[in-house]
This record gives sequence, C-alpha cells and structure tokens, in this order.
Amino acid sequence: ADTLHAALTTLRPLLQPGSLVLVLSDFSALDERTEAALAALTAHSDCRLLALTDPLERSGLPPGLYRAGLPGRLGWLDGERSRDAWLEKWAARQQRLDALARRLGLPLTRLDTGDAVAAGADEIDMVIDRGAFLSGRYGTVFDEVVEVKDACGEAHLKVIIETGELETYDNVRRASILAMAAGAD
Repeated sequence: ADTLHAALTTLRPLLQPGSLVLVLSDFSALDERTEAALAALTAHSDCRLLALTDPLERSGLPPGLYRAGLPGRLGWLDGERSRDAWLEKWAARQQRLDALARRLGLPLTRLDTGDAVAAGADEIDMVIDRGAFLSGRYGTVFDEVVEVKDACGEAHLKVIIETGELETYDNVRRASILAMAAGAD
C-alpha cells in the first residue's frame, strides 16, 4: 500500500482538473491512507480502478509445501492448510475494494489472465516476481509461470524476466531456463 499511496500522492499535484487516471493495481495492501489519497485524487480527476488478479490468487495455493518469506525469515507454508484462511482474506480484500469503489463512485474493472484468453488473446505476457527470484525462491517463480501457462490454454505465454534487474548473467540464464521449463513459449 505504501507504493500505491506514494504514487497517488505524488500524482495528485501533477494532474490538471478532469484528468483521466487509471489506477492499475492488485490492491493487496489497501489501507486507510491509500483510500484517503485515492479519495483526494478523485475530487478533481476522472478515475478508474483496474484490479489485477491471477488464478493462483483467486484459488489459493495448491496442495504442497512452499518456502515463503524474506531472506533470513523464510518458513514453510502448507498450501492445503492455508487455503481457507487465504480465501477468507481474498474475499475480504475484494469486499473492501468493492465498498471503496461504491463509496467513491468509481468504476471498478477486474482484469485476469483467464479473461484475456477467453476474449480471444493469442498471447499473454507476464513478468516474473524479481523479488522472489533474487531471494532464491525459484520454486515460487516456477509455480507462478506454471499457473499463468495453465490459465493461457492455447495462447502463447511470453515471460518477461527484465534482464537489467537480475544483476548477473548467471541470473539471466537461470531465469530464462526456469521460465522455459515452466512452460514459457
């Protein structure tokens, strides 16, 4: 939420009255400060909320153990045991976002990989989670690519690895191999 909050507060003085603002976010950490910044922005701008989701977010982790956390604070997460709590938090986040959109009178559009394929897209682009990759959580990145590939069906999946952010040529090679092994076209 800090990043979204910072973006909204930085943007506000730069806008002309009546500007069109498309807020593209997963709204995963929506808090009161961010809601207030969005309300202030909508007072003089025409805003639209575009909420990004993916199949893994909507359904929770599949059964299995997953390494999660930050370097130095890594732990194991049981996908099956965590699913109910995840789905409860997911529903609460969606309800909060719906309530915010209603309160501010903002159009809310949900965007999902599966929707693009159903609408006839023949190629889907995704960006790897660089934070997970650079902290050595390769399994997390692999699983995300597999999930998006599954959602793509017959559509081609292009995986963007952002080579300039990966720090070393070995990391670029490792990310490329990982993406291809997970199903990138």
